[in-house]
Parts: sequence; C-alpha cells; structure tokens
Amino acid sequence: MVNQGDRLASEDTITYLQDLLKAAQVVKDPQDDISAIFVKIQKWKQQFGNLDEQESAVSKKLRTKGLKIYNAKTLDALLKSL
Repeated sequence: MVNQGDRLASEDTITYLQDLLKAAQVVKDPQDDISAIFVKIQKWKQQFGNLDEQESAVSKKLRTKGLKIYNAKTLDALLKSL
C-alpha cells in the first residue's frame, strides 16, 4: 500500500507515463548509453587511486542529500530537481 500523500493523481500519472514514452524515443539503444556511463564512472573512480579510496569516494557520492526514492512521486521530484 502507498501512503495517501505519496499517491499520484491521475493527471500526474498520465504525465509521468508520457515522459517515459518520450524518454524511450530518445534512448534508441540503451546498451550504448550504459557502456558510456560505465566508462565514465570507471575513469572517475581511477582518479582516486587504490580500491579503498575509490570505495570511499563512491560511497560518499552516492549518499542521498535529503530526498530518498521510495516511489514514482519521489523519483519524479528528484529528476525535476536536476
């Protein structure tokens, strides 16, 4: 069950699904995008030297800054804030 305050209104749901369709049209081959992101992350991690320093940097970067993603509503809020 989803808390009443976290539920999307029907208009918000339609907008969210339309945004997903637009994104699907932009992303033709997700494998290319995934590979590019992976390479960028690997290069970024290598800047920190040994594996312990890399792990620390990744952990620090992945910590949330107040907004936790629990459902589509919080995910949408996060994406709009970027």
